[in-house]
Amino acid sequence: RLFNHTHPSTPWIVQEALARFFSEGHWDTQARKMARSLHKRHDVLLECLQLEMGNHIDISGVFSGMHFYLNVHNGMTQAQLLDSARKHDAQVYGTARMWFDKAEAENAVMIGFSAISPEDIPKGVQALKNAWF
Repeated sequence: RLFNHTHPSTPWIVQEALARFFSEGHWDTQARKMARSLHKRHDVLLECLQLEMGNHIDISGVFSGMHFYLNVHNGMTQAQLLDSARKHDAQVYGTARMWFDKAEAENAVMIGFSAISPEDIPKGVQALKNAWF
C-alpha cells in the first residue's frame, strides 16, 4: 500500500523478462556456466603465475573472489610495479583501497581474472614477468 502510487524505475517488460529468466531456470544454467568459466581462469592464472614467477612472488586470496593479491619480491614499490606492468601492456591494480585498518603492503598488487580469456592468461603473465624481472 505504501508504494501503490509510485512508478517503478524498471519498465514492466524488463521485470517480466527477468522473472521468466529466473522461473524458467535460465539463471541457474548461467550461474553454473560462469562458475565453470571463472574456475578455469582461476586455475590457469594460478598455474601460470607459479610456473613463471615461482619463489619471486607470494600469492594470497586465491579463494576470495575473482582476483589474487601478489607480493612481488624484486625491490620495486607498488607504484613501480604498476607503472612497469602498464608499460608492458599488462593490467594489475593497486591495493590502497583494500586496506582500512592497516598500511597496505608496499610491494603488493591485485590481479584479476574475470575479464581475460584463459587463452590470453599465459601471454599476460609473461608480460608481467618481463615487466618485473
